[in-house]
Amino acid sequence: MMMLRLLATLAATLAMTSAMAGQVEPGDVGKLSDCLETRAGTGCIGTIAEPCADDAGRSTVQMVQCMQRETEAWDVILNEQWPALMADAKERDKLNEPEANGLPSSAKSLREAQRAWIAFRDAECLYAYSEWGVGSFRNIAAAGCQRDMTAKRVIEFHARLNREG
Repeated sequence: MMMLRLLATLAATLAMTSAMAGQVEPGDVGKLSDCLETRAGTGCIGTIAEPCADDAGRSTVQMVQCMQRETEAWDVILNEQWPALMADAKERDKLNEPEANGLPSSAKSLREAQRAWIAFRDAECLYAYSEWGVGSFRNIAAAGCQRDMTAKRVIEFHARLNREG
């Protein structure tokens, strides 16, 4: 019962601040994509949120909004990567004939992994939120968790799409 209440509170908080946060601004996705191509790593996390929060004055609500804005931009990239990853997995399935060779399907495994990752990300960020009790930092912790985990998933996918051989 307590878990459901925490989940409902987190969802309501993120929905409220998300509604106030607005959408990805023009250029956000390009900045992150450019960073991935030049630095290709976790050094890209904060590319949008940090300057945004500095400009906004770093209040709790503004920091959450900035992190959500960056999360949304990372999510755009994640959704852009998905068709190429799935096509790659399906191509591997054609080459490896998983059913005939007793192998797991790459496409099915990728889909299941992504669904499991979403559930894990949501549970992990709920935990980050709960660690702060009633303090206002819980909102920053949850938004930062969503941003960081989404960014790291994009970075993982980017590496897979750009691997040699």
